[in-house]
Amino acid sequence: MQQQSALKNRVARDLASWKRIEENLVERYGRKVLYDRDFLKAKRDIYRYIRRKYNRSALNLYERTELKVLRGQHRRMMRQLYPNPFVRLTRNMLVFAGNVLLLPARVGISALKTVFMLPQTNDVGYKAGVLPSSSTQQKPGQTQGKDQQPILRTIPLEKKGQGQSKAITRKMPVRSRVHMPARQAKGVRL
Repeated sequence: MQQQSALKNRVARDLASWKRIEENLVERYGRKVLYDRDFLKAKRDIYRYIRRKYNRSALNLYERTELKVLRGQHRRMMRQLYPNPFVRLTRNMLVFAGNVLLLPARVGISALKTVFMLPQTNDVGYKAGVLPSSSTQQKPGQTQGKDQQPILRTIPLEKKGQGQSKAITRKMPVRSRVHMPARQAKGVRL
């Protein structure tokens, strides 16, 4: 049972990979690197990354337990990096204020990226809005001549206000609506 849970514990797997990196650093720079302030900051960042990585995902019991222990280790490390409670409080307030101020900027930048997005390629490698023509597929080793049709055909644009390309959708079969029976009075069971 222990071995099966170890295979399914993604948090432990990430921590084990960090442990290997840590051992390589100790081998390279000596044991004193473990107490170095820059090393502790890097370790704190790794712990924060692992906690955020699994923050919203469905976790099993072992992963939840591992994250709780990791949160405690992160707190202990913060107390070790910033031993003065007033300095720690000031730092946390400044980080919080910076995040509050930067939140609208991040939202605005992501909105601008979606509005002014350049054409991207999809998983197959075709540009967005361009599909291969089925009648003019190019065979391996075949070159396209001047008199041949182009290999790719474009999807026609709709003439709406913004000139966006037409989305490719798959039509689902039409199913009849399921009518639920009227609710019975309370206490009456059939």
